[in-house]
Amino acid sequence: MKAVADHVAPEGIRSLAAPSNIRLGREIAENGVVELVEFSPLAVVARVRPAGGQRRTVELRSTEAGLACKCTCSSRGLFCKHCVAAALAVREKPADGKRGASSPHS
Repeated sequence: MKAVADHVAPEGIRSLAAPSNIRLGREIAENGVVELVEFSPLAVVARVRPAGGQRRTVELRSTEAGLACKCTCSSRGLFCKHCVAAALAVREKPADGKRGASSPHS
């Protein structure tokens, strides 16, 4: 099975999320408010706290079908902006554990 990090290429995020969620998730990630609290090859748990918003907990999990995301926001079953922000944080996580953010279009 592929690792979570293998699923978060730009084309993977574009296939899972609506353009508006990609835009909003990118803004959240660029503001540096995503904290990866658990990180393993097949599962990642992140805390996302956008400015002026409530903290959300996101779980990205690698499955046989691809990348799955669960978020504590009201977007049940959708790859929401918080999922996008967490996926971008995973994609930008270098070996030293520090990360930045970039567009899913890069």
